Amino acid sequence: MRVKLSLFILVLPLFSCAEEKPPAPDTAEIPFVIKGGRMLVYATVYGRSGQYVFDTGANFSHLDIDPKGLFPSRFVRFVDFVDNGELKLDWTRALNKISFGDVELRTRSEVITPSSMAVSIRETSGYDGFLGIGVFEGYWCEISFSKSKIILHREKPDYFTNFSPVRKINKVSYGFLIPAAVDGADIHLEVDTGLPYGILFPEGAARNKSPGERREVVSINEVEQYHWVKAREIHILDETYTDRYIPTNSYFAARSPHDKDADGIGLMGLDFLRHYDFLLDCRELRKGKTAGLYYEPNTPPEDRGYGVFNLARNAAEFGALEVEAYTDYKNYFGVRIRDMLKDSAAYRDFGLRPGSVIVKANGVEFRWEWFAGGELFGNGYYRTIRDYAILEDGAERTITVPPLGGAP
Repeated sequence: MRVKLSLFILVLPLFSCAEEKPPAPDTAEIPFVIKGGRMLVYATVYGRSGQYVFDTGANFSHLDIDPKGLFPSRFVRFVDFVDNGELKLDWTRALNKISFGDVELRTRSEVITPSSMAVSIRETSGYDGFLGIGVFEGYWCEISFSKSKIILHREKPDYFTNFSPVRKINKVSYGFLIPAAVDGADIHLEVDTGLPYGILFPEGAARNKSPGERREVVSINEVEQYHWVKAREIHILDETYTDRYIPTNSYFAARSPHDKDADGIGLMGLDFLRHYDFLLDCRELRKGKTAGLYYEPNTPPEDRGYGVFNLARNAAEFGALEVEAYTDYKNYFGVRIRDMLKDSAAYRDFGLRPGSVIVKANGVEFRWEWFAGGELFGNGYYRTIRDYAILEDGAERTITVPPLGGAP
């Protein structure tokens, strides 16, 4: 008993000294950059400095460091999209402190480490992990895309006037959910800076459509299968759209299969978010409390350009909706198809599939302008294609283009 007491007495002054450090700042500015469809901040976490993806769609963070000496906090259930959306149970650990340049914050947020998501982002993009919205708990968090800064405030700034009520769902790790309306049906869109694309509807939007209003999309990962659906009228923040196609997502249902709310939640990503400045109430995140979300447009509606996974007038007919750059050890350069319309000319007539790597067209090495406007060989390029070459098991194979059938 005496031994335990003496240890306690020795440790106590150490904790007392730690509390004498200067308090957290009342206002702090943290610069960010958008690169490769990611929102990146420079930070130092557990002694590792580097670029981290900032993800408002996650409460906790994902790192790849040795957890030795970091005490487990609690078990958490999460979906690991690196492993095809597998539901996992893992320890979280206390993050406690994080530095952004000269800005040092104490945080009660949690981190999963080592995380396969962090390993994957380092191997594919060179980034050091993901930081969730929880690192800014205790502040009003201003995400200023017009200034390329995250600005933290102890008190709400008075220059935000547009208010949007926001839901918080405590039992899952959803972030801030903004109400929207699609053809008169109420949905919620998660403010997700970890998503490169603009808008993804909840999957339930497809089930409410007639067969002529929805088209199936096939993807590399089965968990990412979704539909391209047509909506007559869409209301989001200060914008109204009519007669638009938009993709849906289904991995919310995979994330929480027993959650009745998941079917009504979509995603709002960087391509859409960057046309606004936002103020998020992060003062009591862990209690599920929020005073709402404020926003101010920074781009006139007529100047807002959107990427492929957004609000399109027409669904791409050729069909390759998302591709990624591809290189290998033989210095092949091309594109790898991730997602495509199942009823498109590319799938039906050309025999392309998700995962196909295209390296040449008409005997010429692939040129990026052939992927334009959300279509592979967009802007009419595909009409001039006589043959193309794809990689299969490391070998190049040339395929003669058949008649286009129903393609325009």
